[in-house]
Amino acid sequence: MAARTPHASDEQYSPLYFLAALGAGGLAANFYVWLLFWVPHPDRPVPVFEDIIVAATNGTTPLQSAIAVAIAGIVIFALLHLGLLGWNLVRFARYRGTDAARLLRTGNTETQLLALPLTVAMTINVGFVLGMVFVPGLWSVVEWLFPAAIAAFFLVGIWALSLLGDFYGRVLTQGGFDCGRNNSFAQMLPAFALVMVGVGLSAPAAMSVTPWIAGLGYVLSSFFIVAAVLLGAAKMVLGLRSMMETGANAETAPTLWIGVPILTVLTIALVRLGHGAQVHFGDQATAIHHFDLMLALLSAQISFLMLGWVVLRRQGYFRRYVFGREISPGSWVLICPGVAMAVMLHFFVNQGLVNVGLIGKFDLTYWTLSGLALLVQAVTILLMLRIGFNQRRAARGDGVAPVTGGAQCCDEAQIILANLMPTWPEQLKTDLAWKGKRLSVANGQTLFRPGDLCRGFLLILKGRLRVEHLASSEEPPTPLYTIGPGDSCVVTTACLMSATRYQARGIADGDVEVLMLPSQVFHGLIAESESFRAIAFGVFADKVNAFVDVIDELLLRQGQRSTATASSAALSRTQA
Repeated sequence: MAARTPHASDEQYSPLYFLAALGAGGLAANFYVWLLFWVPHPDRPVPVFEDIIVAATNGTTPLQSAIAVAIAGIVIFALLHLGLLGWNLVRFARYRGTDAARLLRTGNTETQLLALPLTVAMTINVGFVLGMVFVPGLWSVVEWLFPAAIAAFFLVGIWALSLLGDFYGRVLTQGGFDCGRNNSFAQMLPAFALVMVGVGLSAPAAMSVTPWIAGLGYVLSSFFIVAAVLLGAAKMVLGLRSMMETGANAETAPTLWIGVPILTVLTIALVRLGHGAQVHFGDQATAIHHFDLMLALLSAQISFLMLGWVVLRRQGYFRRYVFGREISPGSWVLICPGVAMAVMLHFFVNQGLVNVGLIGKFDLTYWTLSGLALLVQAVTILLMLRIGFNQRRAARGDGVAPVTGGAQCCDEAQIILANLMPTWPEQLKTDLAWKGKRLSVANGQTLFRPGDLCRGFLLILKGRLRVEHLASSEEPPTPLYTIGPGDSCVVTTACLMSATRYQARGIADGDVEVLMLPSQVFHGLIAESESFRAIAFGVFADKVNAFVDVIDELLLRQGQRSTATASSAALSRTQA
């Protein structure tokens, strides 16, 4: 399965692809939640192999069916998680030595590296899920495993803090953080990583019967949770302020829902810590306290979902990046809120509504609300499959695929533009880099063809693009012109200004990278930027003059062809 992930060069890889593995691991854990709340486990806080065997043997037919589906889901998504994790680790090892990786560490996008410890923390959780489901006698040695789990999560936490230290050490001493490009909640990814470590450390605090193990897990978990809350709150305020000033970044808009998985993981951690405090430290945490906590955090999750939905719908995100031909590594962020919401609904129903007596276990209301959680989970699985299919199709469909987008794409494009156009105004180059989208076109592949809609203004960054006219399928194409780095396409510009479709085709002559300005951005810059207007029309005029020479040559050929035809006809009449 991992081998089907979209192909891209090492320069085009993004650490955000780790989120695909994260989502798969989350779905594996989601299926384990079925067992957690539906399989009886009176002697243990969680169901293990022996409990599952008893329920599968003696349980009702619906319970046996649910267990079979849950185990199949755990196996499928655990294997998918491990496969995607391995693929990402190999690709990241090759990526880290590239110029793109070095550039990543100089801008806002350096925090994308936190996707690595976040996903590895999920891998530890997946390992424990597999152990509890498939390893007989695990609970008899679990007290020996808890210290190892604490050590593993703690090391991942130190790794995450080290990456954060590199980032904040740079921006707080040297500056360079661009608040204008912080127009999303992408900077909350580190908080997600820290709270994932915190929930992992909370498991020994809740489940261990050894006081020092529980106490150590309690202290360390509390530290990472508090750090995550402080960091997440600060980044949420900064991101919201930037979005209100400049609008949300269309490609990273799914991060508006990142608060949903953060709050689900936070809820599980706090419930575990509350249970551990009650068992080991005499704290009388009651069902109503847990209910209040989950109700407040569920309300916060719904608020994140509502805010994100308004922005994603208005920006047409699903139409473009899920069901359309545009691709982005950030699309995998969408899986996390779905997984988190399904898990949160199960916890709210079972440890909230059931425990306080508002509904009965396994009554009609219970299954109605649990059915909502199952529906969210099913939609999330379909969404994951759709994103994978969409990205594979876009990567292999016609050889045209976006380069990694967002701020990283902007930084790289700005460096290229600075080298290609040293005399252009700096602000214009920044606007072009930030508002454009880089496309990679493989050698011999077609960027546009007759009848296609014009998607935007094209500026060649690397390689050469050959533009040809096709008179008919029976005649060879007529070369119109070839453009290279720093050139724009006159046919494309003409289509944009006249709102017409292409009447020629553009083919990559070697591997090509193009900066495409969407049509609305092009028209906005034409109207507002005098420097862009002068450059665009200047290039257009130069290309039109060259175009006229081509037309003259075509007319000359046509005239010669007509003369030859007339001469041939006259000769035929004479011979007759």
